[in-house]
Amino acid sequence: MPFLQVQSYSLVVVTLESTPFEFSNNIFLKALPNVGSGSGVAQVEIIHNSSLSGTTGSVGGSSPSLNINVYSPVGQFEVHRQILQSEAPVYFTWNVPPGSTQISSFYLSTGDEPPGEGPTDTSP
Repeated sequence: MPFLQVQSYSLVVVTLESTPFEFSNNIFLKALPNVGSGSGVAQVEIIHNSSLSGTTGSVGGSSPSLNINVYSPVGQFEVHRQILQSEAPVYFTWNVPPGSTQISSFYLSTGDEPPGEGPTDTSP
């Protein structure tokens, strides 16, 4: 499965024009170049919307300007935000069946944290 390491992210709350008072929490990921598929991906957008019950998505464009859009239930927004805010490194992995542009699954995961992360050891 292709993957990238997240270099940075931004959060945007979008009010949907089609449904008043409906919104989505969008997370935009920027890939770290030269790690996995990072040099071929322009942007990843994770869209969290209350009308979604499962995960779907698509890949558009061509390398080095791939745009990846995935849709996730709104209940997953806080989990994704916490991972991005508190962990490093963070990886985004996606699965596209052969011959398709539709994303069947995606994963936001962490790698090993560098030594020294966490509270100072004060044991005697």
